[in-house]
Amino acid sequence: MNPDKFIELKTKQSFLDDAIFKKHNLVGKNLIKEKVAALEVELSEFANEVRFFKYWSLKGMNREKALIEFVDGLHFFLSLANDLGVTRTFGSEVDEHESNWLDAYFRCKRWVYTLYYCPDELTWHVAFSWFWAMGEKAGFTEEEIYQAYLSKNKINYERQEIGY
Repeated sequence: MNPDKFIELKTKQSFLDDAIFKKHNLVGKNLIKEKVAALEVELSEFANEVRFFKYWSLKGMNREKALIEFVDGLHFFLSLANDLGVTRTFGSEVDEHESNWLDAYFRCKRWVYTLYYCPDELTWHVAFSWFWAMGEKAGFTEEEIYQAYLSKNKINYERQEIGY
């Protein structure tokens, strides 16, 4: 991921997190484990939309819904990056020919689970690398992801205003 865009999105996520924490009286609370749990759910929702494991179905991926779920996961990765002091990312360091969908998905999940028990920058980087690789496998461009994040970030603010 472009370093400037990464910093911009991390900053936007920090502002959203601050608004949520203030609204829900969570200032000063450590919610890393809750964020990891939410991220794990978002990964499953992304997989459900991409449908790579649905060997029984001929229906293809709904690209728009899959992108939304991917960006939901990105929100939590960025939030965790802020919590863990991650200042840069390298995007995917995974050769897409090295792994299939199931391999990428379970490796990402394994590293996300590791974040639960060992929330550190290195673990975050490995998990994020596998996450980003799945976005690439789905055919999302960095610009699409960036624009989708901006759109969903705005929706998340609106949801907070209406008591979502």
